[in-house]
Amino acid sequence: MTLGIALVLIFVLYLIDKNKVWRQAVKVVIGLAVLGVLAIAGLYGWTKYDEWQKRAEATKQQKAWQDKVDACEKRNLEGNVNAIDIVFTKDACAKDPTVVLPKFSVAPPLQVVESKPIPKPPRSPKITGKITVDTMVYSEDAPVNPTGRMLQKLSRGDEVQILEKNSIFGTVRVKTSTGVIGWISDSVVEY
Repeated sequence: MTLGIALVLIFVLYLIDKNKVWRQAVKVVIGLAVLGVLAIAGLYGWTKYDEWQKRAEATKQQKAWQDKVDACEKRNLEGNVNAIDIVFTKDACAKDPTVVLPKFSVAPPLQVVESKPIPKPPRSPKITGKITVDTMVYSEDAPVNPTGRMLQKLSRGDEVQILEKNSIFGTVRVKTSTGVIGWISDSVVEY
C-alpha cells in the first residue's frame, strides 16, 4: 500500500517537473490545505454546537419536569404536616407529577416515644478446669486433635477457663491464666 502511494507521488512530481508547472502546483496544494483546515474546523464547530443544543434541551426538560413535581407536591401537601404523608407524596410526585392524592391521612402524626434500655442477658458462670497432662494450646480446632499454630505450653495442674466444647471433635476452647485463647484436647482437662 505504501509503495503504491509512493509510486503515484513520484509520477505526479515527475509530470509537474516535466511540464514546469511548479508555481501552479504549489498554489493548488496551499488552496487544498486551507480548504481542508476550514472543513475540519467547520466539522469540529458543528459537533460542539450540536452537543451544546442537546445539553440546553436536556436542561430545559429537567427544569420543566422539576416544576411539575414541585406543583404536584404543593397541590397534594396543602396544609399537611404528617411526616409519612410528606414522604409518600414526594415519592408519588417524583414518579408521576399528575397524580392527585386523597386529602386524608391513614397514619397518625408521628410521636416521639422514649425507649427503655434493653436489659443485658445474665452472664453464664465461668467454668474452670485443671490440666491433667502436659499439653499445648493450638490456634485451630480440627477432627481428632487440635491443629494450627502452637500458642502456649500448659503443664499438669495449670488452671484454664473453658469457653466452648466441641463434642464432635473431642476438643475444648480454653483461656489460659495468661490470656491466651486456643484449643486443646478434651482428654487432657478435668472440669
